[in-house]
Amino acid sequence: MNNIAYVALDVHKNTIVAGMSLKAGESIIMGEYANSSSGLKKLLSRLNKLKNDFAEIRICYEAGPCGYEVKRILEKNGYHCEVIAPSLIPQRSGDRIKTDKRDALKLARLYRAGELTAIAVPTEFQESVRDLVRCREDISRALLAARQKTNHFLIRHGHFYEGRNWTKGYFAWMKTIGFNNKYLKETLNQYITHIEHLYFQLEDLDREIAKIAESDDYKMKVDALKAYRGISTLSAMVLIVEVVSFNRFAKARELMSYLGLVPSEYSSGGTMKKGALTKCGNKRVRRILVEAAWHNRHEAKVTYSMKANLKKIDAELRNPPLKALKRLNKRYYHLIFAGKPKSKVAAAVARELVGFIWHSMIIVESRLCTN
Repeated sequence: MNNIAYVALDVHKNTIVAGMSLKAGESIIMGEYANSSSGLKKLLSRLNKLKNDFAEIRICYEAGPCGYEVKRILEKNGYHCEVIAPSLIPQRSGDRIKTDKRDALKLARLYRAGELTAIAVPTEFQESVRDLVRCREDISRALLAARQKTNHFLIRHGHFYEGRNWTKGYFAWMKTIGFNNKYLKETLNQYITHIEHLYFQLEDLDREIAKIAESDDYKMKVDALKAYRGISTLSAMVLIVEVVSFNRFAKARELMSYLGLVPSEYSSGGTMKKGALTKCGNKRVRRILVEAAWHNRHEAKVTYSMKANLKKIDAELRNPPLKALKRLNKRYYHLIFAGKPKSKVAAAVARELVGFIWHSMIIVESRLCTN
């Protein structure tokens, strides 16, 4: 009996193509199945037959829009399944032919060779919270786009507001604008109604996310993260739901790399060049961290809000954010005075912030494991 069968699935909305790489190097297509309950039953039946020939069956597929349902079904049936990070799959520069079968075989060979990187898969509950947090981000972007379009519409028709945009006064001013053309009047009314609806949606989501942040599953992590300058309840929730587990990173440097906050590198012979950030990781978390990094341009002192947040955690968890407060402010101005562009300065500060956050989260997760 052979030891291990490495099976890779090319998962799409309607189909699943299964390929297998054996330890001896042989690769075969196991078949194409419908991505449905009946199709998955057929796939499971095919996998069950492999148990007669192999001591272990390992399965993987590439992360994508179909989510984690296939993994969960396979694991419920006793199979080991990993979801692979697409951005970290090795690519051949000369490989220009792409089909589902070739993709399945290629993934199976790379899986057998140990060349693939698995992602952390959230539980169904964690995924539902993440979807809610991402929904809030989508609506925030929709609101920004709607406000820009409304501004352009008003400017195009000769209406300018002298004060600050999108205040109560701005809304009151918009509602006093009179158009002789009924279609222009209706257009403005629709824009205003749409924007007000988006604001109501954001308020509802913020209340729901704040409730989740106070729950036993998230409170300790959120409180520890809010002790850092520039991290709000929402920012903390984005970090938690996107990273899922911090202790899967053995070092802070690994988390920095995962988030795409390390510089790219080109080495050949005795030459080594470092370039721009890799940006190969989670862009949502990277954006939150860069935004938090900008706050370190202010004087390194404990503000009233920081003091309130620090009171919620013990001395061990207070230590990293207090160290970060001084260190990151010093780092920011050191790079600014060195003539570095502000965008690069923010990225460098965000990278160091990750190190402090990783340390705090390792403490919190170790406590949660012992409880």
